[in-house]
Amino acid sequence: MVSLRFVSRIGFALTLATLSGLAVALGCDSKSNVASTPVTGVRSAARAAASTIDRGVVQVNGSISQRDENVRIRIQYTSAKPDGWSYDDESTIGDRTSRISLISVASNAWTLEQGQWKPFTVVDAHVFLADRIWSLIPFEDMNLVGTERLSFGLARHYQTTVDLALPLDELAGSLIASEDASLTGTISHVAIDYWVDEAHGWPVKARYRGNGDAELELTAELENVNDPSIAVAPPRGT
Repeated sequence: MVSLRFVSRIGFALTLATLSGLAVALGCDSKSNVASTPVTGVRSAARAAASTIDRGVVQVNGSISQRDENVRIRIQYTSAKPDGWSYDDESTIGDRTSRISLISVASNAWTLEQGQWKPFTVVDAHVFLADRIWSLIPFEDMNLVGTERLSFGLARHYQTTVDLALPLDELAGSLIASEDASLTGTISHVAIDYWVDEAHGWPVKARYRGNGDAELELTAELENVNDPSIAVAPPRGT
């Protein structure tokens, strides 16, 4: 079980990880290993389009492996504008599973603590929204490698690679819902596949494959979008 104190540290850890990765990435070249059409501003345009989504569900699955330790990750982001969102992060290390669950409606938020929903103060909501995963690794320039049909229709498929220095110990609380992971060192190279909806311009899928002192495999997919049935309500009994 993850403590409330641990959850409250997430925003700070994410800020450090984002700034650290961004600072190093800006000092290096982003490059593609695919000879195709270069496109500038892919991530910025896709994130701007995603901000117009009223209701959506994004599912993330993946793992981080180092030596004999493997952390399996499952995250679900749900948004229901104008003022509802939820975040559910479950990580498994060996036979131990940890979970962080948050619900926010209007100006109220709750976190699941030892089976009980308790009030929680959200300092930075971006930490718990899907935009976090669409912008996990800083990049802008990509290569368009083709158009593919995914679950929501046609999507433009982009690729790039990024060299950076992302500290593994800062992933606890941002991707890993546990303080038990003993990852050390950095992720130094990430290959990115990014799919953007042809009709709407928002991201529908992202795949990050990183290496360095550990191996990172992470895939995010938009599972449902602008469906009136998507709703976020306060926990029962609160």
